[in-house]
Amino acid sequence: MKVENFSGLTDYAIEEEPELLRMALQASGIAGAIHVLEAVAAEGRDWIVRDQERRQRRSQEWTGYEDDPRP
Repeated sequence: MKVENFSGLTDYAIEEEPELLRMALQASGIAGAIHVLEAVAAEGRDWIVRDQERRQRRSQEWTGYEDDPRP
């Protein structure tokens, strides 16, 4: 969804449009998506494999296991 303006959706006496736009973009998840897209563009298709490895390492560190306890 593209937010172009907040006309009719805001009370300009208490809300400022630039702040509403900043909050809408922050809540949309665009920043996270851009981070992922930049990483994929920089690392290529192997990024998915490396991301899965990173997630597995983080999960093991969080649980305190040295080796993956799954069969």
